[in-house]
Amino acid sequence: MDRSVRWQRAVADLHAAGRSFVLVTLVETRGSSPRDDDGKMVVTKEALYDTIGGGELEHRAVDMARELLAEPGARKRLEDFPLGPKLGQCCGGYVRVLLERIEACRMRVELHGAGHVAKALVKVLGDIDCLVRWIDERDDMFPDKVPDNVTVVRTRASAGEVAEAPAGAWHLVMTHDHALDLEICDAVLSRGDFDYLGLIGSRSKAARFGKRLAERGFTAEELDRLHCPIGLPYTGGKAPMEIAVSVAADLMRRRDRLHGAAHPPAALELVRR
Repeated sequence: MDRSVRWQRAVADLHAAGRSFVLVTLVETRGSSPRDDDGKMVVTKEALYDTIGGGELEHRAVDMARELLAEPGARKRLEDFPLGPKLGQCCGGYVRVLLERIEACRMRVELHGAGHVAKALVKVLGDIDCLVRWIDERDDMFPDKVPDNVTVVRTRASAGEVAEAPAGAWHLVMTHDHALDLEICDAVLSRGDFDYLGLIGSRSKAARFGKRLAERGFTAEELDRLHCPIGLPYTGGKAPMEIAVSVAADLMRRRDRLHGAAHPPAALELVRR
């Protein structure tokens, strides 16, 4: 619990960390109440940030927020609280509370390389529910502006950045150097706790990498987790944006399968037909 962290900071930090939470808002108050309209706090399974005034009202709201987090498919809840008769609070006013469940981002992308395809892909991923760390060793390759969900990482050791990735990350490897690609793939496979590892390139590149990684001791089962080529099959476009759209569509297809989506998006279903 950290009452000193304002709800705006908590929302930003939890979103960046990919964690679910409930935003609790006083949408209406009448008479004497602990806080005015629009008072907010943030509730996670383990913590509280900011306050809607304390007391029994806040205690009940926290319990309801955690019920919302635990209930599959639940998104919102609106509750009325007559503070005197319902909660026994001396202020005696009336409060309406809105609880909104904000889902954790389901896809954390580690994008290695800032070439033409990566630049196009960042534009596409900028409008998708994901968080992207965009990594390159060349300072001058990044554009001046990137989407809000993209963090630029300038580094002298791209393979070393694999250690900074969250568990369950989606790794895309498309650097300017095949030797560097190999080291990044080695680092990701060595960690093992990833949801996806994709390497840009042809089937012949896949065969070469498979042989070299096998020589380093990786098993056939481990190497089966390395996807190369990347993107949807049977899309023959070679322009950077065509490749980027294909890669993004494949990521969304795999994401929905991994998280048990009942039905794939219609556009993706049409692509597969």
